[in-house]
Amino acid sequence: MDEDYKRRSDWYHHGELNSGVEGDSKFSQMDEIYGLYQAAEFMDDDFVGDDEPDETADCENKKEDDFFAKLADAATPLYPSCVNHSKLSAIVSLFRLKTQNGWSDKSFNDLLETLSGMLPKDNVLHTSLYDVKKFFKSFDMGYQKIDACVNDCCLFRKKYKDLENCPKCKASRWKTNTVNGEVKKGVPQKVLRYFPIIPRLKRMFRSEEMAKDLRWHHSNKSNDGKLRHPVDSVTWDQMNAKYPSFAAEERNVRLGLSTDGFNPFDMKNNNYSCWPVLLVNYNLPPDLCMKKENIMLTLLIPGPKQPGNSIDVYLEPLIDDLIHLWNNGEMTYDAFSKSTFNLKAMLLWTISDFPAYGNLAGCKVKGQMACPLCGKNTDSLWLKFSRKHVYMCHRKRLPATHSFRLKKSWFDGKTEPGIKGRILTGKEISQNLKNFKNDFRNLKRSGRKRKKTESNGMESDDEELSSESEDDEEDEVNVDEDELSRWKKRSIFFKLPYWEDLPVRHNLDVMHVERNVAASILSTVLHCKKSKDGLNARKDLEHLGIRKDLHPRIQGKRTYLPAAPWSLSKKEKKILCSRLVDFKGPDGYCSNIARGVSVDECKVTGLKSHDYHVLMQQLLPVALKGLLPKGPRLAIVRLCAFYNQLCQRVIDMEQIVVMEAEVVETICMFERFFPPSFFDIMVHLTVHLGREGRLGGPVHFRWMYPFERYMKVLKDFVRNPARPEGCIAECYLAEECVQFCSEFLKKSTNLQEKLDRNTDYENSSILEGRPISAATSITLSEMDKKIAHLAVIQNMAVVEPYIDEHLQHLQDTNGRCRRDASIPIDSDRHGEVLKWLAYGPRYMARSHTGYIVNGQRFHTSSVDRKNQNSGVFYEATAVCRASAKDTSQVVDLVSYYGRVIDIILLDYNVFYVPLFRCHWTVMGNEAKIEDGFTLVNMNHSQVSFLKDPYILASQAKQVFYLREDAESSWHVVMRVPSRRYNKDLDDGIADIGPLPANVDMDVHMDESENARTDCEGIFV
Repeated sequence: MDEDYKRRSDWYHHGELNSGVEGDSKFSQMDEIYGLYQAAEFMDDDFVGDDEPDETADCENKKEDDFFAKLADAATPLYPSCVNHSKLSAIVSLFRLKTQNGWSDKSFNDLLETLSGMLPKDNVLHTSLYDVKKFFKSFDMGYQKIDACVNDCCLFRKKYKDLENCPKCKASRWKTNTVNGEVKKGVPQKVLRYFPIIPRLKRMFRSEEMAKDLRWHHSNKSNDGKLRHPVDSVTWDQMNAKYPSFAAEERNVRLGLSTDGFNPFDMKNNNYSCWPVLLVNYNLPPDLCMKKENIMLTLLIPGPKQPGNSIDVYLEPLIDDLIHLWNNGEMTYDAFSKSTFNLKAMLLWTISDFPAYGNLAGCKVKGQMACPLCGKNTDSLWLKFSRKHVYMCHRKRLPATHSFRLKKSWFDGKTEPGIKGRILTGKEISQNLKNFKNDFRNLKRSGRKRKKTESNGMESDDEELSSESEDDEEDEVNVDEDELSRWKKRSIFFKLPYWEDLPVRHNLDVMHVERNVAASILSTVLHCKKSKDGLNARKDLEHLGIRKDLHPRIQGKRTYLPAAPWSLSKKEKKILCSRLVDFKGPDGYCSNIARGVSVDECKVTGLKSHDYHVLMQQLLPVALKGLLPKGPRLAIVRLCAFYNQLCQRVIDMEQIVVMEAEVVETICMFERFFPPSFFDIMVHLTVHLGREGRLGGPVHFRWMYPFERYMKVLKDFVRNPARPEGCIAECYLAEECVQFCSEFLKKSTNLQEKLDRNTDYENSSILEGRPISAATSITLSEMDKKIAHLAVIQNMAVVEPYIDEHLQHLQDTNGRCRRDASIPIDSDRHGEVLKWLAYGPRYMARSHTGYIVNGQRFHTSSVDRKNQNSGVFYEATAVCRASAKDTSQVVDLVSYYGRVIDIILLDYNVFYVPLFRCHWTVMGNEAKIEDGFTLVNMNHSQVSFLKDPYILASQAKQVFYLREDAESSWHVVMRVPSRRYNKDLDDGIADIGPLPANVDMDVHMDESENARTDCEGIFV
C-alpha cells in the first residue's frame, strides 16, 4: 500500500475532501491516532522503513489491512459534522474522567446512554461500558490468566498446561460444586493474573517525551559525592563496572520490585490477603520515578491466603521475562531518536516489609538467626520470662578501643572482646544453596507441630533447578551447615544471571523499621499497651543478674517495679501527651496526631506509619525535652537524628559513613539504659540501614510509602466483592490503556495533567505565587506605602544593578548628588517591571489570608486552626558587631523567625507584588539556643520592626512552632521538609534542618544509678 495514500486525511471519507480549519483539525486527529495505533501494534518495520522482501507478504498485508481498518474506525468523527472529537478521542476523554473520579460502572453506563441521546442522530459514541472495554481490546493491552494449584504448589503452564490435577498434591485444578460434588470443568480454583512487562517497556519508548526521560540517568549522575538518585549509588556503579556492555546502552532499564499483601475489602474482620507485585523504573528522573503513573502492576497473586514461602511459584512468569530481557533483549523502537535498539533490563533489588523480605529472599526472619544480614553470626538471647528472642551485643561493632567495650555494669556484666561477623556476598549465598531443593506447597495442616524436614530430602519444585543439581552432584560443594539452617529455600531470583553480583538484593524497609522502633520507644516511655517494660521484663533483669536497682519487689499482694531511667512520672506523661495534642503541623505535613493521643489516660493509640515517621523525624525529641534523664533522652535524640539524616532527599557519602559508626554507638546507649526486652529485631536492623543507604542511595526510592499508597488505589478498584482480583485487573488495564492513549491524543482530548495541590500557577498580573482566599481592599497610609515600597525595591533582583550603580555614583560625587534617581515611564532602556517599580505603588492594595508560593501554603495567624501555616523563617545579610563599642563590624547572615499577620498584594498599576507582613523575633532576647533547639518568644515587643515588617512572599521559608509547655511563652522552632524534588537542592539537611545541629555526640556517661529517685514506680 502506498505510504502517501496511507497518510491522507480524507481517504475514509470516500473522496470528499475537507478544506480550511476543519480539514486541518481532522488531519491533526488522524495523525495522532495513526501514531497511537502504530505504537500499539509495535510496527517497527514501518517506523524504520525496512524495504527488504518478506516471505510472508500475504500475512503482513492482511495484518496491515486489519491495522488500517482499526484506524479508520477509531478516526471516525463523533458525528458527521464534528470537528473536535473522533470516536477514539471522545471515549478516551470520558473514560479518563471515570477513572480519575472513581465513577461506578452503572453511573458511567447511564452517562453514555444520556450523552448518546443528546448528540446528533448519527453519532458513534458507545452506549455501554462493555462496548468501551471491548473497543480498548483493539490495543492488545491485555493480561494473561494462569491457573494455579489451590495449595500453591505450581502453575498450570508450560509442561503442566493441560493437566487437570496438581502433579504434587493431586488437588483438582477446577472448582467443585459444594452441594453435589460435581467438578466444574473450566472454572479454575485459583487464577494468577500476569501483565507482561516486555510489551509495556517497549510501549514506554513509543512516547517521545517518555523515551527522553528514560535517558535521564545517563547525563545526570552527581559528581560531588552526594546521593540524589539510585544512579549515584555504589550498586549502580558496581553493576556498570561488572557488565560494561549493558551499561554502554543508555536506554537499558534498571528496575525495582515490590510486593506486599493487602485486604481488598473495607471489612477489617475479613481475613483476605491479595498480593500485587509492582515494578518501578529507575531510569526516570527523581520527580517521576516513584509517581503513581510510573508504577507498573505485573502480577496479581490471588487470595484468600498469602502465598508465603511459595511466592516463587507465582513469580515464575515475571522471572522468565526478566531472564529473556537480560540474555537476549527485545528489539524496540525509540521515538526520541527515531531508531530501533535491543532493549535489555536488570532488576536491582526488591522492596518489601520484613515478613515479605523472608518470603522473597528465602531466609528465616524469626528466631535465633532472624537478621538476614548477620546470618549465623546474629547475636540473640532468649528471655525466659518475656519468652522471646532479643538481639543485643552491639558493642562488637564498636572500634576496638572504644570505652563501652570495657563497661561491665552498664551492659551485661561482661567486657566485650568480640568483633562483628562479615556479611555474606550473593555469590557465597548462592554457592551455599546450590543443592538446596525447594518444596513449595501451602497445605492445610493440623494443629500439631509439624516435624522438621531435612532440606536435602525435599522434592524439587523446579525441573531446571533439580536437573542442575543432578548435574553437579559429582562436584564437591563446601556447605556451611549452620548458615544453611537459616534458609527456607533457594530464591527464584538466583535464576537471574546477575543476581548474585548485586551488593544489595533485598532492601530493609525504612518505613516499617522506623515505625516499629518509634512505637516501641513511645509505648515504653508512656508504659502503655505495647510497652517493652513490665513484670516479665523486670524478672528477666533479675534472671540475668543485672541492674539490681530495677528488680521487682514484692510488697504484700502486689509487686512494685522501681522507676527506671526510661520511666516518666504521671506529671511528665501528661506534659508529653499535652505537647503531642497541641502540635499543629503545616498543611499536608501529617494527619491529626492529636486524635490518637489521650491526655487523661496518658496513652497513644491508632497512629499510622507516617505519623510515627513525623514523630521520629522531628516531634519526639521536642516532646521529650526536659522530661527524661539526660542519658536516655540523648540516646533517643541521637536515634531520631540518625533517621532524620537517613531520610533526606540528598545524602552526603562522607556523612553516611560517619552515620554508620554513630548509630552503633547510639544503639549501645540504648542497651545501657533500656531493658533487654526492648531489643527486638527491628531495633537491631537499624544498624544495617546506613550501609544500605550508602549502597543503594536515598531511601525515598527504596521504601514502601509509594507502594503502600498505590495499593490503596488498587483497593479502590474493587467493585464486586466476589471477584476482587478480577475487578483490580480490569480497572487497572483500562486505566493503563487510557493513559497510553492520552500520550498520543493530547491535542484532541485536551489532556490536562493533575497539578499538585500547592502548585504555583503562572499569572500575568501577579509576579510570584497565587492567593487562595478572597481579596479585601485596603488603603495604605503614606508611611505604610513607603515602607512596603522600600521592602520591594530593596529585595527585587531586577533593581540590584541600579542600587550598585547609585552607590558608585554617590561615591564619585562625594555624597552631594540627589538620593532619589528616577526612571521615566516611557524609557526604552529599561524593562517594564523596573519602570513600574520606579513609578511606585498605588495607595489601594489587596489583603488576603492565604497564599501559595514556592510550593508551600501560607495562612495568616488569624486562620490557623488544625494546621499551622503562619510560621516563617528568613535569613538576611546584616552588619553585625558584639556591642555598641565594637568597631570591628562583620557582614553575616542573621536568622529571623516570625508569624504572618497579613498578606498584601501591592498594586504597581500593571502587576501586583506579594508581601508578607510578619510579627518578628531575632536572636537575642527574643530567640535563643537551648539543648540544641531554637526557641523563640512570640510575646516580644515589635517596636524595632515597625519600619521593616515586610518580606517578599518568595523569600519566606516555612517553619512551625511547638509551645514548650502551657505556662511558657517560648516556642520550639521546627522547619518544614520539602515535599517536592528540587533540582537546585545541594544539601537537604542544611535546607531542612528540623533537628538540633549541635547535639553533643560525645557526651560523658557517668556511673549514675539505674533507677530514678525523682519518679514514682509502678505497682502490678
